[in-house]
Amino acid sequence: MLDYNLPVVNGLQVAKKILSMNPKERIVFASGYVVDTLTKSVSELGRIVELVQKPFEMEGFIDLLEDVAVTRELEELNVDVKRIKDMNPSPEQLRDLLHGLKKIQKGKAL
Repeated sequence: MLDYNLPVVNGLQVAKKILSMNPKERIVFASGYVVDTLTKSVSELGRIVELVQKPFEMEGFIDLLEDVAVTRELEELNVDVKRIKDMNPSPEQLRDLLHGLKKIQKGKAL
């Protein structure tokens, strides 16, 4: 979670450093200027990042960070979400798990 406008370096510079160490890291920017932030993140980072419009409500912010939609879908598939969360998977790993389970449910996976 980065603020786009930081006092010494901007959030894009920090994001570049993070992504140079871990290209799959999830980046979330808080910004009052989401269109500008999105445009610059795509051109300078080469990817779309998640954005939170400032000011924001804490509940929505927490939902974004916890990726509640994936959690809810996993619960609908009768997956023990608490047990999975105890393993501390990344949001990307949770999405991959959900995708795999949906394929199995539809009989498309081996």
